[in-house]
Amino acid sequence: MKTLVICATLLASGCATSNAYLDIQGAAWRKTEAFSATQFAIGVIETSGRNRFDPKGTIKVVDFPVVAQTTYYSDETARAAIQAEGKFKPGVVDVDAAIESEIQRRQKSRYVIFRTLDPFKLVDRMNAPENLTALTLLKGQKNPVIVTGTAVSFENELYKKVDSGVKANASISSGAASPQFTLGGDYSSEIKASFSDGTVFAYEYSAIEWDSSSPTAKVKGLSIDRPMNPWY
Repeated sequence: MKTLVICATLLASGCATSNAYLDIQGAAWRKTEAFSATQFAIGVIETSGRNRFDPKGTIKVVDFPVVAQTTYYSDETARAAIQAEGKFKPGVVDVDAAIESEIQRRQKSRYVIFRTLDPFKLVDRMNAPENLTALTLLKGQKNPVIVTGTAVSFENELYKKVDSGVKANASISSGAASPQFTLGGDYSSEIKASFSDGTVFAYEYSAIEWDSSSPTAKVKGLSIDRPMNPWY
């Protein structure tokens, strides 16, 4: 696995937000029904309603290297995380004292971003024989995508270990009900956990380009899909 650094990055205060998007490190991440968008989930974007991710499955990978980064909450990201956890409904104007206190507390804490920084290697893994059936079914769908980035809120001991900021390996294995991730520089400090231990509250996805010269379903390339004018 590739050695990566887990680091803390301070978000600018008063960052942009909307009902569907969050500004995370200067990029618009989607948040509508983020609970369905785990890392390496494949599917389509349902645009007739709320521009949500509609999952169709998950590609199979083992120990795929990703970057794991802890990032400070802003007011907007804290609210989005609490909404995703089901503690209050999106769009609520009057928030009770307990929720407001939780929002304030979280702004002193961090959440974790998992991102894929090697799309070429991911294309290679997607084209592995064990993923052919899933790709074949996906190729019949309009505008197929794969989730390549997730913002996850952790409220447990795992989060505290991730938040320590030490050098660590970061990798993800998927194909089961919930992707598993591994963090740790050596065997004694290695942490293994599932995405189900946290709450995905925002995500980014990459559009899939098919290799038209291949007789079977084969991925040619991936490109992150950025929403146009997300704050309007």
